[in-house]
Amino acid sequence: MRYAIPAFVLAFLLGACGGGEAPVLTTQEYAEAMEDAQATLQEESEKLDEDLEQAFEDSLEEMGDRLASLDSEESWSDEDAELASEFAETLVRAFTDSLEGAVGILEDYRDEVSSLRPPAHLAELHGTMTEGFEGLIREARGVLEDLKDIDTDIETSAEFDAFWTSFNSTLESDLGSGERVDEACQELRDRLEEELNTSVAMCD
Repeated sequence: MRYAIPAFVLAFLLGACGGGEAPVLTTQEYAEAMEDAQATLQEESEKLDEDLEQAFEDSLEEMGDRLASLDSEESWSDEDAELASEFAETLVRAFTDSLEGAVGILEDYRDEVSSLRPPAHLAELHGTMTEGFEGLIREARGVLEDLKDIDTDIETSAEFDAFWTSFNSTLESDLGSGERVDEACQELRDRLEEELNTSVAMCD
């Protein structure tokens, strides 16, 4: 006589062995999971901001003060050019490190949120938001590559002006997917808050 394993036992064993999908969450469980993901994102982002601020305090602020005192002549001394190049290289490195960290944080958030299985009536909004994060990460990586390509070998004040133009233009690059993510996240939050009749800490 063949012994039939009860369905719920089989489901448990498959899940324990990594063979099953994550369970579909209730609205409350999903809201709590999104709050946890948001809290981690915010904590890591604040730490990244602190690191960038520390980089300015450690080296960039002093070099910036010295650069501000330079004459705006076409011809700089070798020392002036060396200082400008060092400043540009340090500035680009600081922002490159920060952006690489930001991309890593976004990828961790995307992975955590993508692993969730929301209730069926929230699945479309959830999918829109996670797809938006994929686009945002791609765009941020594009900005990162543009930053790395900026020329920091500076010999004249004109080249230093050109560096600033290129640097500022790169940082102001349009990350169009960010708006899509924000809109989907806010709509998702509104739906959760309406259904649960409480505030949900996400999208901040």
